Amino acid sequence: MNNSNRWLAVFLVPLIPVVILYVFFAGQNFFALEGFVKGVVATGPIAAYFALVYVALRVWEKTGGSSGIPKELTSQYIGQWRFESESSHQTQLRGTCIISESNGRVAMNGRIEKDGHVMGTWNSAAVVLDDTGMYIVYNFNETTPEVKYTRGVVEAVYNPATKQLDGSWVTMGENSKSGIVNYTRL
Repeated sequence: MNNSNRWLAVFLVPLIPVVILYVFFAGQNFFALEGFVKGVVATGPIAAYFALVYVALRVWEKTGGSSGIPKELTSQYIGQWRFESESSHQTQLRGTCIISESNGRVAMNGRIEKDGHVMGTWNSAAVVLDDTGMYIVYNFNETTPEVKYTRGVVEAVYNPATKQLDGSWVTMGENSKSGIVNYTRL
């Protein structure tokens, strides 16, 4: 179910019992707005509607609806990964990263190694998942003073047969670079 259909379900499905209750208890329905300080008073089907919408939103949040990312999709990415990268200048880098999800937000962080030494750490500024892979905007914090770039983008395609992510990356800034990357689940 896509995100717009979920929104429709959250707000329209609770209307079914509300309409039935409204018709059945027509004379007992009450709704009043008595200034913003006093609040809203609702009983009967109107109160039931708000209660059902609240329950639907809670269920939607628990099933991954708040992020629009189905749990089945995030589960194939969540965990520890090892990556190997090669720049367009044949510089090879390796590292590890963790893909996590909290409150409907997917995040990545990890470290980058060159020749067995930690070169820096990175963390995602944004991660977008879809059926074919992921897009990552990341911040790179280098522990050596040589390179000045700090922001990059990765586009990686998920291969369900090998359970790997393969893609390309580019960094932005004064010393922009690009290359390919392969992520393997640990």
